[in-house]
Amino acid sequence: ALHVKSERLAYNREQETVESEEPVEFRRGNLWGKSVGVFVKVPEKRLELLREVEINADGTERAENADLA
Repeated sequence: ALHVKSERLAYNREQETVESEEPVEFRRGNLWGKSVGVFVKVPEKRLELLREVEINADGTERAENADLA
């Protein structure tokens, strides 16, 4: 599952998107990180990190093979 945390997130029910211009923390499987600003397409589970991006990975699964979408 994709987890996104921020002080302020805006959800658009009609388009099923989540946006923030604030600092964001995220986690999905063995990947986690942070950025400033995010755009999430909920049905596609697609996460677009806007700027100042930091991505980390742990465990044995290689990051490029992880299902981040």
